[in-house]
Amino acid sequence: MPLLFSKKPGCHEAYLKRKYHNPFFADDSTITQEMVNAAHQQDQKEIEIFQESFKSLMERSVALKPNTESEIILKLKEDIDKLYEQCAGLAGDHKAWKRGLKKLVDIVMEAIKKGAGNDTTALSELAQEEIARAQHYELLEYPLVAHLLRPDSPIQPDELATFLLAEEEETVTQVLSLFDPEHISALHEQAIQVLSEKPGITGLPYADTILALIKKHIHTQGIH
Repeated sequence: MPLLFSKKPGCHEAYLKRKYHNPFFADDSTITQEMVNAAHQQDQKEIEIFQESFKSLMERSVALKPNTESEIILKLKEDIDKLYEQCAGLAGDHKAWKRGLKKLVDIVMEAIKKGAGNDTTALSELAQEEIARAQHYELLEYPLVAHLLRPDSPIQPDELATFLLAEEEETVTQVLSLFDPEHISALHEQAIQVLSEKPGITGLPYADTILALIKKHIHTQGIH
């Protein structure tokens, strides 16, 4: 009987789901419904922890004063970004939390700009930071990206190429943007090895397309 997974799983359940539906993983038969349920509960616990962190962050933001020290404001900004990364990888859909965090970071950035006064260099750097943040937040809309960026990601380095062979081209493109040319080249070599070791595998008709996409990124980056 097929295993039952959530429609929008969190990091731990998604890890098992990716392995279970990927024929290149020889050990997918060892995944049981009990393991899936346990991973689901672990992901639900992370939502509870996030809620507490979100509440604490909001309380800190409300306590801000016009004369609040810059170090405190910068720490708040850093924590907002970290919490947004966590939110992006949670089970389910949490658009309201994301909107709240985006609004909060905008308020913090305005306070920092105000403190910069007429310093054109500082204001330029802040503008660049806002662009980079917006791009980073867009990347986090891809669950695999959000799960990879976790410090405690269950995805092992030697598994990533195998996971990518089962992903859609758009997701693979976004994941590859996280890595430097040398890392992409290594992923390409790993993907070739995976395909060569199991040439008769079926169920992933676009694996060769993904391999070509990874190779394309290598050449785009200037490695031949």
